[in-house]
Amino acid sequence: MFLFDENFQLIIIALRDFARKGSRRIDEIKGRIIGREGKTRKILEDLTDTSISVYGDTVAVIGDYVSIKYSIEAINKLLEGRKQRTVYNFLENNIKKMKMEKLEEAFR
Repeated sequence: MFLFDENFQLIIIALRDFARKGSRRIDEIKGRIIGREGKTRKILEDLTDTSISVYGDTVAVIGDYVSIKYSIEAINKLLEGRKQRTVYNFLENNIKKMKMEKLEEAFR
């Protein structure tokens, strides 16, 4: 029911934009975002306080503006081929900044 909250939004990423047509790369890309047994997706959700769904050729992210900004940046890094650990470190290093941005956003 997040989408009924005016502070939340939904962003959909088309994975076809990151792979050639007819390519099996889509499965590889989805695997990088999901991770083994869903570990990567869960870590991204926990660190950014968003909900991430990988279905078909799309990735959907639901969250507040600031959280989505960092979540999308992390997903883009994975799509570019960065290692999962590098992406986790990026998010962990920006948690304080993300919290400050959320606080500033709340007072606007």
